[in-house]
Amino acid sequence: AGLKRLARTAAEHGITVYLRNTHRRGYPSDFETVRKLVQTADEPNLRLAPSLAQYKFEKKGSTYLQAAEAALAEKPDLVYLSVPVYGFSKQLDTPFGRLAEAKDREDLLAALARIKAAGVRVVFASLYDDCDQEYRDLRIFEEAR
Repeated sequence: AGLKRLARTAAEHGITVYLRNTHRRGYPSDFETVRKLVQTADEPNLRLAPSLAQYKFEKKGSTYLQAAEAALAEKPDLVYLSVPVYGFSKQLDTPFGRLAEAKDREDLLAALARIKAAGVRVVFASLYDDCDQEYRDLRIFEEAR
């Protein structure tokens, strides 16, 4: 009921609401779960916006390219770009790491190229300490071919 109400209120103002899957300890946050929430609300301006970082976190051992393919299979208007970052104890520090923090740059570039080729809009969903970090991530995205 809350998502439906949110979407309807937003629609009154011409706003589209994008629901991103994000890390929630103890709760599923995969594309399928979020898609079901969006479908249950059944509002045309409420849409799934997949997160690459969350897919990689949920699907241990997956690649960025696999995350991109799974995200694009949802036929999104928008994809959130960030990478999961793990601390010294191998625990997730944040699912909002900068693209520059990705461990496998070639895999990340292949995923970004796939997203660009699909023509899907992106949001740089990392937490940036300063605007230079955001521009570095933008250059990584632009480098993908």
